[in-house]
Amino acid sequence: MARAANETEAAGTARAGHVTGAEGGAAGSASGGGREGVVGTASLVSTQGMQSPPTTTSTRRRSLPGRTLPAQRRASVPAIVWPTAIPPDDAAPEQCPLCHAAIVAMPGRVGVFRHRSTPSDAACVLTTAAYQPSELSARGSRDPRIFAAQRRRFVDQWQQHYAVLRQLWPGFGFTRFMAVLACADVLSLWSYASMRDEDVAPLLLVLAGFMRLPETDDASEPATRRARWVRFWFDGSVRDIGDVWGARDAAPALYRVDYREPAATPFPTGAQVLAWLPVDGAKTLWARRDVLPAVRIETAQRFIFERFARMPLHEVA
Repeated sequence: MARAANETEAAGTARAGHVTGAEGGAAGSASGGGREGVVGTASLVSTQGMQSPPTTTSTRRRSLPGRTLPAQRRASVPAIVWPTAIPPDDAAPEQCPLCHAAIVAMPGRVGVFRHRSTPSDAACVLTTAAYQPSELSARGSRDPRIFAAQRRRFVDQWQQHYAVLRQLWPGFGFTRFMAVLACADVLSLWSYASMRDEDVAPLLLVLAGFMRLPETDDASEPATRRARWVRFWFDGSVRDIGDVWGARDAAPALYRVDYREPAATPFPTGAQVLAWLPVDGAKTLWARRDVLPAVRIETAQRFIFERFARMPLHEVA
């Protein structure tokens, strides 16, 4: 579902150093650093160079027919590097924040964890070998009355939703915005009766899929340490779009993952993860939507959105 928006416009400059869900209108910059009114800013920790050393098989231990030895199955264990320092008095995390599977600390490596099971490695976006992990399912009511009412409410507030999106990810441009809205129509996003306005921007970020970052002239870091892709994910409690608004005590956590350029796949896998961190502030931003800096909308862009808004519902529902 998210692939419809994967290859549209560049998503703004980002590096594996900081991420800003800022109120400062810092479009195209994610350099972090003391901006007044910053929401959800945190340092990222690179996972480059953090893999376990390869294990070897004793020369005296021979492979039996039909048997694959652990060292032959994989040379290293996929690692999860915690994005912030864990205070010495705090208990070590026991659950992966993204997939919610059990994790354990890797001996001798501070702040580095692994999943307890190989199936969890395969399923988690931080460690998967797949470049197309499982996407959110869409099992809305498909009720045309709910669809029409929710879509109209979004249309009436679209510039405020777009402003919140740009605060959460300054590089989320208008072309990508329209591509994701077309995807939302196809998925019947507006037919979820329990939809909350403050969750729309995070959901659109997740539906955007992999977003390619623009090339930079910065030669201070090798290419293998530069973020070239970014993607937003909900935590493991969200399998269907409706889970965002399901019976729960709090909104699902939103995460941003930075990736380096993959060498053998069209989109990144867990092997290309450079850094990850939670993204906070969407609810606060929506509550303050009337005082957020206005996003400049060109006349041609306004015309494009109005054409989207006027589209007959039988063509989109």
